[in-house]
Amino acid sequence: MDDFRRAMEDDPQLKRFLVELFTFRGTSAKRWWISVAKKKKKKKKKKKKKKKKKKKKKKKRKKKKKRKKKKKRKKKKKKKKKKKKKKKKKKKKKKKKKKKWK
Repeated sequence: MDDFRRAMEDDPQLKRFLVELFTFRGTSAKRWWISVAKKKKKKKKKKKKKKKKKKKKKKKRKKKKKRKKKKKRKKKKKKKKKKKKKKKKKKKKKKKKKKKWK
């Protein structure tokens, strides 16, 4: 493991590769990597943070809401239904049979 650590400090590409390799292999490797990262953090000096200037917020003007005009609905004219004329059925006249006298 010490060889890995030394190699990682010299080569950043190898470091990236090893990190990817270890992150997919169980928690023990992850824990080891976290410990290495913590040790490196301690070595680095803290940089002073620059204060950011606060920007003045512009007041937004409230827009007046326009009233929507109601559209007048056109009344639909009702169509008159045409009444269908019923056709009268013609009654068939029954022919009366003449009785023959014997």
